[in-house]
Amino acid sequence: MLIVIRGLPGSGKSTLARRLVSEQGYAHFEADMFHLLTEKGLQQTDVEETHLWCRERVREAMQAGKDVVVSNVFSSMTSIAPYELDAKALNVPMQIWRAGGALRSTHPVSESAIKAMAAAWEDLPTERIVMPELLESPSCGPEDPSA
Repeated sequence: MLIVIRGLPGSGKSTLARRLVSEQGYAHFEADMFHLLTEKGLQQTDVEETHLWCRERVREAMQAGKDVVVSNVFSSMTSIAPYELDAKALNVPMQIWRAGGALRSTHPVSESAIKAMAAAWEDLPTERIVMPELLESPSCGPEDPSA
C-alpha cells in the first residue's frame, strides 16, 4: 500500500505519517528528510532535488514490498502523478489523504508562501480528509530515517 498525504505546511502531514509508522509499520518519506540526511539547510533551489530523492526512496521501499507513506505538500494531482505511476507499475494500491489540521507550521515557511500554496491548491475528489488533531500523537518534524 502507498498512502500519499498532502496538505499545506502545518496541517499535520508528518503527524499522520508518524502514526502509520508507529501503529502499522509503514516506511515514511518526505522531502524534508533530504535536508536531515544531507545536512543541507532548506533552500528553495533544492526543491526539485529533494522531491526526486523522496520519490526514489518511496519507489525503492515499494519494490522491497513495504507499505509506504509519503507526506509532502502535493498541491495538485500533477505533483502526485509520478508516485501514482510508480505504484501502478509495481501493482501497489494507492490512497490519497489530505491532512486537514489547523495550520501550525513548525517549518520556516513564510505566511506569504503558505498563502501562495493555498491559492494554487487543487482539491481532489478521491482524497480522504483526515484531521490530525483528533489523533493522540503530538505534532513535530519528520523523524530521522537513518535512525
